[in-house]
Amino acid sequence: MEKTTFGIFENHAAGEYYIAELEGDDCRQDGYFTCYQEFSTEKEAKQYITERKEETTVYAVFYDYPAGEGFVSRENCYSGNWKGSKYGYSNYQNDFKTEEEAIIYLNEINKRV
Repeated sequence: MEKTTFGIFENHAAGEYYIAELEGDDCRQDGYFTCYQEFSTEKEAKQYITERKEETTVYAVFYDYPAGEGFVSRENCYSGNWKGSKYGYSNYQNDFKTEEEAIIYLNEINKRV
C-alpha cells in the first residue's frame, strides 16, 4: 500500500485552495488547481497555509483616480489576482508590510489629487 499524504491544491489566480488526501498515484492536477505541497498529516498542511498567509501578508494601496477614491486592503498569497483587475477601476499602487505605512502612502496620493 502506498503512503497517504495531504496535498494543498492551489489556484493562484483565484486565490483559492483546498487540502486533499492523496495516495502515490493520485493526480496532482485538478482543473485550475495544482498540488504544489504535500505533508504527512492534515494538521501540517493547515499549519503551512497559516504560516504562508502570515509570511506573505501585505497592506496594498489601491486608487481610482477618476473617482478620486482609494483604499488599503490586506492581501496575501491566497488573495487571488489582487495586483490585477480584482478591484475593478481601483488600480494597485504599492504595498507595505504595515497598515500604517500604507495609510501614509494613501494620504500622500490624496494630497496630490
